[in-house]
Amino acid sequence: MIAIPLPKITGFILREVIDYCRAHAYGVKESKKDMIANFINPRRPSPLRAWEAQFVKLDQRLLFDLILAANFLDIKGLLDLTAQAVADMIKGKNAEEIREHFNIKNDYTPEEEEEVRRENQWAFEEYEEPPAVNEDSEDENHEPPPVDNEDPE
Repeated sequence: MIAIPLPKITGFILREVIDYCRAHAYGVKESKKDMIANFINPRRPSPLRAWEAQFVKLDQRLLFDLILAANFLDIKGLLDLTAQAVADMIKGKNAEEIREHFNIKNDYTPEEEEEVRRENQWAFEEYEEPPAVNEDSEDENHEPPPVDNEDPE
């Protein structure tokens, strides 16, 4: 028997990694109800995407351990999935809310924090999401810009 050292990867995390690999290698079982729903609505998330969405609903510590394992084992898909889950946790939060969510101690003095804010003011400006584009509906008022066919001479 050959032993493969997996430092800092617990049995639970290794089992989760194996579950992820099996789901991607063999697929996810789909009920008849899901098959019909997917046939009726082809834009519905695939069973694998739905499985992944449930898979990353883990305790933060376990999610971070899974990120470390995916990185160590060089499983790009798992690393991307878990990193996206963390990015989704951060999305829409300001620095203070992120610190609170992840229990991060602010080690800046108020003066240092003000200096960082001043130097990087662009990063602290409010960001407005662009309006979502509905691909299903056609915009009747949308016309392409006119083409100027005149000769510039």
